[in-house]
Amino acid sequence: MDAMPNTNILNNKRFLVVDTNRDCGKKIGAIIQKFGGELSATANDDEDAVRQIHYNALDMVLIDVELNSDERGIRVAKVISKCTNIPIVFMAKQDEHRENEREKIAAPYGIIFKPISEKDFLFTVDIAFLRHAIEQKSRQTEYQLQKLIDTIKTPGPTNTNFFKFHGIESFIEKKGESTQITPNTFYQLCSQPEHTLRKKLDQSIPFDCTIAPFKNQPGRHVLLKGIQKRHGTIYINAVVDIQSKGTEFSENTLLHGILNIASDGIVITDKQGTITCTNNVFSNLLGYPANALIGQPLAATLTHQRASDISFSELLQSTSSCRKEVTLQNSSGNHFCCTYSFSELDKKNDDYYYAAIFTDISSLKEAHRQLHYLAYTDPLTGVMNRHGLTQFLDQNSHQEITVIFIDVNKFKLINDRYGHHVGDEVLIEIAQRVSQNIREKDYLYRIGGDEFVIVVNNPNHTKTLVDKLTALFDLEFETSATRLTVTASIGIATSDRLSSTQDLLKHADTAMYHAKSYQQENICFYNDDLRSDISIRQYLEESIRRGLVDKEFTTYLQPIVDDEEHVIGIEALCRWRGNGEEIIAPDRFIPVAEEAHLIDAIGQHVFREACIARSILEAKGYKDLPVHINVSPEQLHKPDFFKFCKDTIDDIEIESNQVVLEVREAAILHHDCRKQLARFILAGFKIAIDDFGAGYTQLQSIKSFDYHIVKIDRSLLPKSGRDIRGQILLQHTLGLCKALGMKVIVEGIETPAQVQLMRQLNFDGLQGFYYAKPMHLIDLLKYMDVPAMPTGLVNTISAHH
Repeated sequence: MDAMPNTNILNNKRFLVVDTNRDCGKKIGAIIQKFGGELSATANDDEDAVRQIHYNALDMVLIDVELNSDERGIRVAKVISKCTNIPIVFMAKQDEHRENEREKIAAPYGIIFKPISEKDFLFTVDIAFLRHAIEQKSRQTEYQLQKLIDTIKTPGPTNTNFFKFHGIESFIEKKGESTQITPNTFYQLCSQPEHTLRKKLDQSIPFDCTIAPFKNQPGRHVLLKGIQKRHGTIYINAVVDIQSKGTEFSENTLLHGILNIASDGIVITDKQGTITCTNNVFSNLLGYPANALIGQPLAATLTHQRASDISFSELLQSTSSCRKEVTLQNSSGNHFCCTYSFSELDKKNDDYYYAAIFTDISSLKEAHRQLHYLAYTDPLTGVMNRHGLTQFLDQNSHQEITVIFIDVNKFKLINDRYGHHVGDEVLIEIAQRVSQNIREKDYLYRIGGDEFVIVVNNPNHTKTLVDKLTALFDLEFETSATRLTVTASIGIATSDRLSSTQDLLKHADTAMYHAKSYQQENICFYNDDLRSDISIRQYLEESIRRGLVDKEFTTYLQPIVDDEEHVIGIEALCRWRGNGEEIIAPDRFIPVAEEAHLIDAIGQHVFREACIARSILEAKGYKDLPVHINVSPEQLHKPDFFKFCKDTIDDIEIESNQVVLEVREAAILHHDCRKQLARFILAGFKIAIDDFGAGYTQLQSIKSFDYHIVKIDRSLLPKSGRDIRGQILLQHTLGLCKALGMKVIVEGIETPAQVQLMRQLNFDGLQGFYYAKPMHLIDLLKYMDVPAMPTGLVNTISAHH
C-alpha cells in the first residue's frame, strides 16, 4: 500500500501553476520535471491564469486555494472551468480547522496540502488524470448517444454539422454524423452498380453497402441513414459501421450498430423502465448475456437491494441535472461502482423511450481508496496517523472524549544502539499490543516517530485502559536483536465545555511531558494545577525569545584549577538577566529552551562570547588556557553546527585546541552525535564528557571513543570522610580514566574536606564554589590578579569580533 505511484504519469503532461508563492512554484516545477512533465507556465492571479490557458496547450492546472485572499483560488478555478475542461487540482496549507472541508474544496479533482511532498503530489495528480479520462470517455459516449437520438428522431438529411469527406477513414471516424458528397465520388466509392444506387437514392431509404477505396484498400461495410440527392449533392444523415456481413437493416440494426460503438454501457428502456435493448459493454459489466437482461426492470440491475427498494421514476429524477453514482452487482455477486445518466430517446416509440449510459468507475474508486489509506494511515504500524486524528477531532468537537498521549521513553537510544529496524519492530509491537487492548469504539493513532494517541469515546473506561497500558509495557519486547524493556510516559486529558479538541490534544501532550519529567509512575492526568504550570512555562518561553532579541543573555566564566590552585582552564556558563536585573538560574530556563528549540540560538551566543573571552585572555598573556563550552545534543544534530564553530574560531583567531566541547554522557550514546564529535576531533578541538556518573553512566561511553577529558559529576563525591565506598568508587574511576589516557576533572568542590581528598587522589583539575563562582570576565581578570581592561575596551574587542 505504500508503493509510489507510476512515475511515468507525467510524461509529456503540461502544467500551469497558479500561486503567489514563487518558492512553491519552483518546488512543484522540480517534481514535474523529475517525472517527465513540463511546467508550461505560471500565474499569480485570475487574469494571468486565463491568459496562460489561452496561450498554452495544457493538461492540468494547479491552483493555490487562497491566492493572498480568502479562497480566491476557488473563484479563479470557476472562471477557468467556464472556458476549458482542463482538470484543476487545488493546493492549500495544512490548516487543521479546514480538514473537515477537504471534500468541498477538493471537488472534483483533489487537493494537495502544503508543504507539498513528492508522493502526495504524484498520487493526487495520478487520480486527477484518471478521473478526467473517465469523464472524457463518458462525455464521448454521451455525444455519440446524442447523435443516435438525433438520427432516430430526424429521418431526413440535415444541412448543418457536416464533416468533410476525405475517404473511407472519414466515414469510419465520424460514425453517426452527417456528411455531403458529390454523386460521382459516391458512385466510385460504392461497390454496387450505379443504377442500383440511383434507384435507392430516388427512394430515399436507408441501405447498406460496401465502400471501396480508390487505392486498392480493403472495403468497409457501412449503413447509410437518411440519404437523399438534392441539387446535384448527396446528403447522408448518418454513417454506421456494420462490418459484419449479412446484417439486415432496420431501426433496430441502426440502434445496435451505434450502441456497440460506445465504450460505455448503454441501456435502452421503454417508458416503464423495462430493458428493451443493451450493448455488449453493459452486458459484460453485469456478466449476463443481453437476452437475459431484455425484459428485466432496469432498477433491479442497479443495486444489490431488492428491486422494490428503488423505483424507475426515482432513477429518472435523480439524474435530471447531473450524473449519479450507483452500485451494480454482477453475475458473480461482486459489487462495483458506476456513474449513470438518462436521456429521453423517442417519445413516439414506446420500446425505445429512454437511453441510459453507465460508466465503470471501479478503478477511480480504488485509486481514491489508496489515496485515503496513504493520507490517513501510518504505513509502518497500519494504525491511523495524525491526519486521521485531526479529522476525528474535528468531526467530534462536541462529544465528551478522553485523549491518552503515549510517548516511548528513550526511544532514540534504541535506534542508535540497535538500528532503526529494531526501533521499527518496537513501534509495530506497541501498536499491536495497544490495538488488542482497546475497545472497538476507541481509536489508536501514531502521530509522530515514537508518539501514539488513543481516543477513548467513553471517559468512564479511561482508568481501566490506563491499567492495561501499564501492564502491556511491563512485558519485555522481543526483537530480532535482543529482548528490550520499554517504558512510556502517558498524559491524559478529558474534554470539557471550555476546551476545543485541539486544546484537548495539547493538554494531553502537556500532561505527558509532565509525567516524563516529574512523575515516577510515568502517568499524569491533566488538571487545573498543571494548567498553571503550563502558563508559567509559556511565559518563560516567550521571555526567552524576547531575551534573545534584547540580548539579555550573558556569559559568565568559572575557573578550573589544579591542586596548587593555579587556573588551568575556564568554563563558559550562560546566565540570563531577566527584566534587566534578576539573574535567572540555568536549571530554570535551559530545559524550557531545549523543549522550545531555542537552545541552539543561546548556545551560539555563548560559544562566540566564550571564544572572545579566550582571545582577550590570550592577549593578556595566557597562551594555554583552554575554554570549556557546553554543547547540547540538539546542537550536535544540526549539520551546520561544525561549520559555525570552525568559522567562529577562525574569525576570532584562536586555535581549535584551546576549545573544549563539553557534552553530556547521554549525547554520546547517539550515533549522529558521535559522528559530529569525530569531525571536531579531526579539526583539533578537545572533547570532554560532562557530568560523568550522573544518570546514564556506561563504561561503553569512555571505551568506544577517544575523548580527552572526563568531568566527574558531584554526585560521585564521597558524602563524608567516612564514606569509604564512595572513596573507593571515585579512586577506581580516576584510575580507569587515566589508564585510558584521559584527564579527569572533578566538579562541585565546595568544602575543605573535599579539597583535601582530591589532592590525595591526584586529579588533573578541580572546579567548584570553593575556588570561585562563575563570574564576569572583568571579575575573572581580577581573580587571576591580572590588570583588567577598561570595560569600554572589552566591549570594543567584542564588537570587533
